[in-house]
Amino acid sequence: NEVTLTVTDVNGNSSTCTATVTVEDNIAPEIVVTPQTVVLSNANGTATLTVADLATATDICGIASLTASQLLFTCEDIGEVEVIITATDVNGNVTTAPVIVTVQFLQPNLSCIGEINLTLNDDCQGLLIPRMVLTGNVACLDVFGFDITVMDSDPSNGPIIDGCGSFQYSIRSIDPTLPPTEDFTGDFAPANWLLEAFYTDGFPIGQSGDIGIAEFTDNQTLRFQTLGDNFGVTLIARAQYLFDQAGTVSMSYDYNGADAGFDNAVVLYTFEGDVAEVILDTDMPEAGELSFTVEPGNTLFIGIVDDGFTPIGSNTPSELTITNFVFTPPSLRVLDFETCWGIVNAEDKTPPAVVTEVEDVNLLCVDLDANTLTTLPANISKCYEVFSNNRSATASGQVGAVAGTTVAGTMAPQLRARLLAGGLTPLLPTFTD
Repeated sequence: NEVTLTVTDVNGNSSTCTATVTVEDNIAPEIVVTPQTVVLSNANGTATLTVADLATATDICGIASLTASQLLFTCEDIGEVEVIITATDVNGNVTTAPVIVTVQFLQPNLSCIGEINLTLNDDCQGLLIPRMVLTGNVACLDVFGFDITVMDSDPSNGPIIDGCGSFQYSIRSIDPTLPPTEDFTGDFAPANWLLEAFYTDGFPIGQSGDIGIAEFTDNQTLRFQTLGDNFGVTLIARAQYLFDQAGTVSMSYDYNGADAGFDNAVVLYTFEGDVAEVILDTDMPEAGELSFTVEPGNTLFIGIVDDGFTPIGSNTPSELTITNFVFTPPSLRVLDFETCWGIVNAEDKTPPAVVTEVEDVNLLCVDLDANTLTTLPANISKCYEVFSNNRSATASGQVGAVAGTTVAGTMAPQLRARLLAGGLTPLLPTFTD
């Protein structure tokens, strides 16, 4: 703003000048917050607020905007949530202030479904999750901890169903303060892992100086070692574990990178057998820390995939060690829930898979133009002739001929060789299911 200044002395003399005056607003708005408590809806597990519910703002020059960092609250927010209020005045001055929103839920009225049907996967297994077996107010079901046990041939693997049949299941609320499991102990003890070392073509290991090792040296260390036999057949040494609960896994790894045949060392698969995450994939010397989340039904593979060739100029095996294994259960909410039971009917609807197919067999039949049998249709191929009775056999002069003996010269030599090869193994395809 331009201002004119006038000065007048006692004798009436005056002088004027102009000046520019800049008026600045450097005062930020003032915010007054109001903490709120919301209760999630049983229908969809959400609750909403408006900015006006949480705060008001004043400024001598005027408020341009008043916003909140969060106004929609879901099951994941149960507890206290800090929301940041931001006020901006017309001159761009900004103030922020925190306000607490307490998110509550109504204890859901849950009960077990008395009987459910479940189709097993290709490995004849199935996975039960809480949403399959519980009914009622299930909007926030996923943020509570449950333990499911199926009374099949192996109840120790919890919600995993092994094989066909009707089995009783039980589901209960679990302690939300379960401590982490450190090292290969408890549910993660060595006995609960599957250790394997094999060539992909089925050739046995250890026949020609090759090495394939997957072992626990103690309850703190998992070790893998491979050294191919230079035939280029992939050699795998691995450990696998099937999780029956959600959580976070952390571990330390050390790989010597002796040969560039190391691939997909730590891979997580879904229950359906698809790759969920490739956690470590390196063929160079490397050491470090890993951390990843798992869900019930995930399978963890750790190991070495060796290309089957020994390192150039060296017989040093590839070696991978896993230490500092820790499984941490998720932070769960407390639920007032009584254990309930039901029946799961596990059904196998996967057709058998053919493992081997028998090649077509040519019986090498020959037509006998001289055959005058009139009891057979003309379109039937006569493979060979036999004597119809002892008299005709004797009359033939064929040594050892009796009724039913093959008439010499009427059977194709290839067919005779085939029949004489015989054996007790039937020529039938084999299947797996």
